[in-house]
Parts: sequence; structure tokens; C-alpha cells
Amino acid sequence: MVAPFPLAKLLTLVMRQTAKPVAKGIKSLARKNAVFRKYICVLPAQTYHWMEMSVKMRFLGHKGIPEIKQLNERSAVELGAEALGEAIVLSICMALICVEFRRGKLKEAKKEKARIDEKVALKRQVEELGIKIDTLSAEFKGNTNKSSLQKLANVEQTK
Repeated sequence: MVAPFPLAKLLTLVMRQTAKPVAKGIKSLARKNAVFRKYICVLPAQTYHWMEMSVKMRFLGHKGIPEIKQLNERSAVELGAEALGEAIVLSICMALICVEFRRGKLKEAKKEKARIDEKVALKRQVEELGIKIDTLSAEFKGNTNKSSLQKLANVEQTK
């Protein structure tokens, strides 16, 4: 028996492979710009590192707030650039999914409107045919009722 295709794994791999060039560009920008390096790369990376280590320590059973050493700047820039690159790629993927979802909803709404319009047109046609049948039936019996003829004339005028 063949195992199902691991689509989630493939999508994760594609996202990571796409994020690598973005992260490389962010790293080179961080090397050139001190403000970008300090506030965009290092600060979020240090925060992430602190949160990750705190959670790990609590899972290991340590009580209280442990003393966590900060990452060196090079590691922090690398971690921050990787995280920012993945966040950018993830944001783009999410935006594309939202756009595709909205497009699908609009397409479905358009189909539903077409079905409703067709249903209304068919109801109108059935009513017109009913009036014509009544009129022809009245004429056939020799009872030419003016109101039936008038309804038929009104139907013919609305076309």
C-alpha cells in the first residue's frame, strides 16, 4: 500500500527553500545597516531565544525564572534574519491564500446569482404560459372574457 503524499511536508520544504534567499538578503542588509541589525534582527531574535529557553527550562522542571544568556550578535543576526525571512514568505503565502479564497467566493456568488436569475426567468415564463393557456382555453370554449384577453395583451407588451 502506498503512503499518502506528504503535502504539508512538501509545502513546508518549499516555504523554507523560498525563505533562504530572503534571509540571505536580510543578513547582508543587517551587516550594512546598524539600526536594522539592532532593532529588526537582533532584538526579535534575542526575545525569541529568551522565550524558547524559558519554555524549555519549565518543561525540564526548573522553578522560577532562570538566568538565560543572550546570543552573541552574529547568532542573533542569523536567527533574526531566518525568522524574518520565513515571516515574509509566510505572509506572502497567507495573502495569496486569502486572495484565492476571496476569488473563489466571488465566483461562487456569481454562479448563485446566475442560478437565481434563471429561476426567476423560468417562473416568469411559466406564469406567462399559464395566462396564455387560460386565454386560449377561454377562447376555445367560446367564452371570450375581456379580462383574460387583457392579461394576454399585457403579457405580450411586457416582452
